[in-house]
Amino acid sequence: ECWYNMIARCHSEIELERNPTYNKVSICERWYNYSWFLEDLPLIENYELWRDNPNSGITLDKDVKQVGIEHKIYSVETCKFISRAESSSEMAIRTRFGKHRR
Repeated sequence: ECWYNMIARCHSEIELERNPTYNKVSICERWYNYSWFLEDLPLIENYELWRDNPNSGITLDKDVKQVGIEHKIYSVETCKFISRAESSSEMAIRTRFGKHRR
């Protein structure tokens, strides 16, 4: 589900229409291969939080570690697992203060 959602956010016309900010988001080439994505999962920051808490709202985030960057990338170096509450809070900060906030 994590991999599928990431691909859909960046490439589904419906998702891009719903959230146009994803037009400036890409995925590292390695992660287009599902097997390689699975291989990299344990290397992502907070992986244990996601692994040990299935169905608890832990999500793959590409924003927290790429502050102030306009074109964001999903990759092992740029992503982190965070709670949906943390993701919502981060999004509210970006929305409230605009892209120049951080």
